[in-house]
Amino acid sequence: MGSRRTPDASPTRDLEAHLRLEHDGVSGAAARRAKGFHKSEDVQDLLEFFGGLRGSVGAVFACRYVFFGALSVLDCLVIGALGGVFGPLGDLCESMLKRAYGVKDSGRVIPGHGGLLDRIDALLFNAPVLYVYVTFVR
Repeated sequence: MGSRRTPDASPTRDLEAHLRLEHDGVSGAAARRAKGFHKSEDVQDLLEFFGGLRGSVGAVFACRYVFFGALSVLDCLVIGALGGVFGPLGDLCESMLKRAYGVKDSGRVIPGHGGLLDRIDALLFNAPVLYVYVTFVR
């Protein structure tokens, strides 16, 4: 597939733009490596976050269809977005607690799953947010 050309485009201008983009990409990668970041990890984290956000919104729409017909589209978007943000936040806080105490699992109730706290960390952050939304906003 060829590149799209405008009337004032030239091979030299195309090459210059390509080299500029390559330089920006290489210098950005070098700066990230110098700061301890790796492009693939950064991109993967963002993809996982936005995938979870999309999944959270989709799950609220599915719950609306099956259980809560009274929810508006705006309610589904807001609740899903809040859940998609506060769920990972709960997971990160729980991971910080485990690292601070030097433990791999937060309990022995569910072996191999990081403990009971790992199963409910997102719920611990999302339940109060949902309560405030339903009680005071809606």
